[in-house]
Amino acid sequence: MEIIDREATAGAPSSKFLNRSEVHMLYPEEMPRRRDYIFKYKVPLDIPVKEALVLVEKYPDALMNREVKQVQGGDSLETMTYGELKKLAHQTYRIPYRDTMVKRDSLIQLIREEKLNREKR
Repeated sequence: MEIIDREATAGAPSSKFLNRSEVHMLYPEEMPRRRDYIFKYKVPLDIPVKEALVLVEKYPDALMNREVKQVQGGDSLETMTYGELKKLAHQTYRIPYRDTMVKRDSLIQLIREEKLNREKR
C-alpha cells in the first residue's frame, strides 16, 4: 500500500515509526524491533499492508493512504498507465522487453492474448 505524509515539506522529509510493541502485534513470530519510515515531499512510500494500516491509524492527521491498482480481469488493463502495462507484460507474462515497445492498444491486446494462452495450458 502506498502512503503519503502530508507533514513532509519540500527539502524537509518527515519521519514516522512503529514501536516494538506494535511490530510484535503484527509479527509475533519475529523478534520485534522499531521500524522507521522516512517520507519525502509528495512521494508515496510503498509499505506492506499490515504496517500501513497501523501507521495510518496511529497518525491519522498526517498520513494518507493511496490504494495500489490491482490487476484483475481485462477491464483493469484499460485504467493502467503505459508504463504499468509494460512492466506487467515483461515481469508477469515474460513478454520480451523489445516486444512491449508498441502502442498502448497493441500492448493491451498482447497481454490479453498471452493471458488466454496461459489459461489454455
